[in-house]
Amino acid sequence: MGVKKTSFSKFMAENNIYVFFVILFIVCAVSSANFLSDINLTNILRQYSPYVVMALGMLLVIMTGGIDLSVGSIIALANVVCAMLLTDMGLPAFLSVLVALLVGTACGLVSGLLIAYKNIAPFIATLAMMTITRALAFVLTDAVNIRIYDEASVEFGSGYFMSMDGFVGLPYQLLVMIPIVAVIFLILKYTSYGRLVIAVGSNREAVRLSGINDKAITLSVYCISALCASIAAIMIVFRGRLASGSLGDGLELDAIAACVIGGASLSGGKGSAIKTVVGVFVLALIGNIMTLLNVPSYPQDIIKGIIILLAVLFQKSK
Repeated sequence: MGVKKTSFSKFMAENNIYVFFVILFIVCAVSSANFLSDINLTNILRQYSPYVVMALGMLLVIMTGGIDLSVGSIIALANVVCAMLLTDMGLPAFLSVLVALLVGTACGLVSGLLIAYKNIAPFIATLAMMTITRALAFVLTDAVNIRIYDEASVEFGSGYFMSMDGFVGLPYQLLVMIPIVAVIFLILKYTSYGRLVIAVGSNREAVRLSGINDKAITLSVYCISALCASIAAIMIVFRGRLASGSLGDGLELDAIAACVIGGASLSGGKGSAIKTVVGVFVLALIGNIMTLLNVPSYPQDIIKGIIILLAVLFQKSK
């Protein structure tokens, strides 16, 4: 009996996020008749696919023991740059997206250099970058929204690569999200780089004494985080067809919350790509069902905060 109890406890400790997601999904389905509609479920996939991409970039940073507060503002800057090049300057969509990704990644490069080579605390460096990029997004647009009319971009934002009447449609955003999830999963699970990311977060000094350049690893995760945020920005702006300096406000907290809910340790050295994805959709279900039930936005934030606290407390109790 004791063995069975121990096995069950181990199972729950390793898979609690999946159990919680299933229970939450059932609660949502019972709470609202509209929750299981194909339109609603498709909208969840479309809306939260960019958040998955952003959260996976954040996961790598957190696993090294760092934090990236700038991702929400990088989303603002990248979406504004893309929209300006696409709409105001008339550049092709591919080139506009590429430049936006480069600009966003450059922001992560600067943060990474300050953190890895100038020994500035991640909180301070990314907080400064958050302020700068958000302000720059407003300066570039003069605080005016930019409407996107490019047909290919609009189709990507609102179209489907697979859709059948009565079934959940699969939006184009999944064609971006799924490969990124697969890549991050494979990197963390099977590559030496993934093991080094974990090692840096677990024992940076041991990594350094082994002759491995821990600073390069640190620099790389901030670049990847910024790149993921920039990709998320493109997905978001094409879905909404409107670029704004206010886009992405507060999304860094959602990314951190998803990682923590997925079991990542804020002290570093621990995290899972798949569980982070589930963490994003836990937040998605909470936000979606509260919207369907006409609950104001502020109580949603209260619940998110409570979930983060409970997740951290649960980690400490294990």
